[in-house]
Amino acid sequence: AAKKGASTSQAKGHTASQTALTKNLSGQLGTDVKIKHTAHGGQLIISFSSEQELARIAKLLQDSS
Repeated sequence: AAKKGASTSQAKGHTASQTALTKNLSGQLGTDVKIKHTAHGGQLIISFSSEQELARIAKLLQDSS
């Protein structure tokens, strides 16, 4: 849904599922990664299938900083 004040064309985002960046991140994290572009930037979407996998991904992200 479009945010108030955003034009429909700006708010209409697309999801990039197979770019060099998403392939790289997917390889590093061991899970599917997508980038969703929006009118005001975007979202990085990291998939997980269980609480254990979420904890593993969170640890990888924390260890890399």
